Amino acid sequence: MRPQLPFLVTSLLLIACSGPGEEFTSPGGGGKADSLNSCEPGQICVPTQSYEVAFTNPICKSYEYAQPVANARNTGMISAKPKNVFCTRDDSEISGSRAESPQSRLKALVEEAQAGDELFLSYLSFSDTIIADALCAAAERGVDVDFVLDKNNSRADALRSCGADVMIRGHRGSIGFQHTKLVMLNPHAEATAPLEGDDAVLALVNDLSVGFIELDIDARLNARAASNIIAHRNGADQTPGTTDDNRFDDIKELDDVRQVGPAALRDLLEYAMFKGVGVTNNTVKMVFGSGNLSSGTHLHHENWHFAEFSRDSYFVQSHVCLIDALIDPSEASTDGKGAFRTAMNDCRDQIESPEEDDLQAFFIPVLEDRNAIRAIMQIQMLAASSVDIAAHRFSWRQMLDAITFQLQGEPGFEARLITDDDVYWLQPLVGAPAVVGFNSENEAEEITALIEAGGGATGDFDDESRFAVKFMETNHRGFLLHHNKFMIFRNELGQATSVIYGAANFTGTGFGSNLENVYFTTRPEIVAAFDHQFSRFWGDSAVTSRDPEPPRATAAADMPIDDIQPLTP
Repeated sequence: MRPQLPFLVTSLLLIACSGPGEEFTSPGGGGKADSLNSCEPGQICVPTQSYEVAFTNPICKSYEYAQPVANARNTGMISAKPKNVFCTRDDSEISGSRAESPQSRLKALVEEAQAGDELFLSYLSFSDTIIADALCAAAERGVDVDFVLDKNNSRADALRSCGADVMIRGHRGSIGFQHTKLVMLNPHAEATAPLEGDDAVLALVNDLSVGFIELDIDARLNARAASNIIAHRNGADQTPGTTDDNRFDDIKELDDVRQVGPAALRDLLEYAMFKGVGVTNNTVKMVFGSGNLSSGTHLHHENWHFAEFSRDSYFVQSHVCLIDALIDPSEASTDGKGAFRTAMNDCRDQIESPEEDDLQAFFIPVLEDRNAIRAIMQIQMLAASSVDIAAHRFSWRQMLDAITFQLQGEPGFEARLITDDDVYWLQPLVGAPAVVGFNSENEAEEITALIEAGGGATGDFDDESRFAVKFMETNHRGFLLHHNKFMIFRNELGQATSVIYGAANFTGTGFGSNLENVYFTTRPEIVAAFDHQFSRFWGDSAVTSRDPEPPRATAAADMPIDDIQPLTP
């Protein structure tokens, strides 16, 4: 019998929409937006300055077995673990130091923050030494660092000693893990970027709040030069802020004013630099995704999103609401699911901008957000011809039922899953089951049930089925893993049309009781980045000179016959 889906899906299906996918060719598995602010007719879109998807994609040495190992079906021999999938801590420096690595980008963002700036972070775990040192230095130079964690650790204590505020928000009342993953630079206050040279001088003299006395006394111009500059800028009516204002377009126009020459320009520049003339930046830089501030920045397989959005957008303002709830000094906002829901909804009700359609954020465990993202998942699943999933954990009941519903009711529906090989060893094709990592036996059982629903005869991981699974052979002995969580929906042409992604594992607690930030998008450039990365994992992407050794997942039949550790330093 096909599982029954909630009635909510039927009504919401009528208003669901998604945007078209497009080919993505970046060999690095990441994606930059080419047309960031293009918007489909009838949609409201998040105004975006930049958006880049950065997959961790570690660069790791080759790790060979002491001697070749038979594969699970005994049809061939395996000499090494898959390149750039299995890694060790010895690969940390080369993977993390790359300019394009999430670790390097996070470090650069932290180093960008200066005295008076606000830097907010929230994560489950915090162990990355490079980022920890950068945060400590930021706090010591006067950056207001606010860090929300699930539980305390030695890194948190060290960061406190540097002057940062570190708050613990996990496991309070009915709330589970503090599992949100977010960085925001200056979420509450507009940042002013300092100007230099001619730009600083022009910004000074064009500022309508700068009057004769400031130029004459503070900038030390002679009175006639100051008066002539103000007269030129204010126009014929000599009233600032009217339609005939005549601001200076370039430094030559300023130099042409009577009594203004090289000496006056030098004085203006000196004063502008002393004053710290700048330009207000009405955008906010954000980082979110699947990774923690741990090996997730450079050795786990993760997705990270580095973006800059309009400060006034609903998307940004809703994240500010999240921040306010998490850092509430009374802790009342996170004292249980009900309190968090009230804090978030009261805050979001005050946002004046309309909620956008192309990129949406959901904050678990707010009841409305839990229901909304569940309904979106079900709607997209019902409308899709196929779905591709990359997951660390895999037990979200509503997702499992939706996939089963489609596999049993739609003969052409197909699904593919990439997960960690910790799941494989719970139900290997050969030998006794073993728990080697964080996954549990019920996850392997749920996967075998989906394989059977897709036409597999026995639920064996190697069955021919419309639900196919491959495994990332990571280093569970080194506590390294495949930690992506994303779900790609495809139309009848096989084109990727939408993605669900974010901090939450595909589990009941991930979409029920943890503090999480989850996203749904139809933006082509984001969808295409996920599409390309899944192709690299699955083995559908071409090996090229620019991408000679993409991280490949392994089919069950090609797994080693036993859980054998390769040679490591």
